[in-house]
Amino acid sequence: MKEKDAKERLDAAARLIDTARSKLDGTGPIDDEMIHIATAVDDACSALSEIPPGQRQAFKPRLISLYDELARLANELWQRHQVLKRELGEITARQRAQSAYAKPPSPSLKSKS
Repeated sequence: MKEKDAKERLDAAARLIDTARSKLDGTGPIDDEMIHIATAVDDACSALSEIPPGQRQAFKPRLISLYDELARLANELWQRHQVLKRELGEITARQRAQSAYAKPPSPSLKSKS
């Protein structure tokens, strides 16, 4: 029973990672998935810790796979961060250039008393 629980929890973590990776292509924010991924991985590790040490070895390939998926997600997030950082830098530079060459505001017309 403990083995089944651990497998289900590992599968749940993997599904959340897949969902987050698929959303990185622009289908939506991944904030919720990131919170749930951390919880799912914690749950999976807790479930694995309840399995006798001799039986844990069977989960090694699945854990390595999960680690690889997390590493891919981290890499994709880092790459996306770099793109956004560059784009924001370009926007800031354009705004500074526009401000430097913008027409000064028209003097306000004073009302005659």
